[in-house]
Amino acid sequence: MAHQHWYDNLKSVVIKRSPELKLNTQFLDFARHFGFSIHLCNPYRDNEKGRIERALKELRNWLRVNTFEDLKELNRKVSLWRMERNQRIPRVTQKAPLEALREAQTLASDSLPYF
Repeated sequence: MAHQHWYDNLKSVVIKRSPELKLNTQFLDFARHFGFSIHLCNPYRDNEKGRIERALKELRNWLRVNTFEDLKELNRKVSLWRMERNQRIPRVTQKAPLEALREAQTLASDSLPYF
């Protein structure tokens, strides 16, 4: 498990930022229980959120250049885009997201206790 976790300004994590930072006490208890530290991204700083912000930007750009007759066609095309995107191999992990998901599911099922 990672020892540091980065968070955006979710209400479940950050109650308010000014005049002073106030974190959700239940989330702080959760972090203490599982032994990880909370790091907050600065507001409106895309570069701190990395991969997810890039994916959202790419999806928005894709939506701007495509047309759709109806919701059914939109869902079909987005599904195809998502399948294509999930086969790309990121520099950091060197594994396609679908492959990484399968590995994580295998690890999770292997670690389940047997009764």
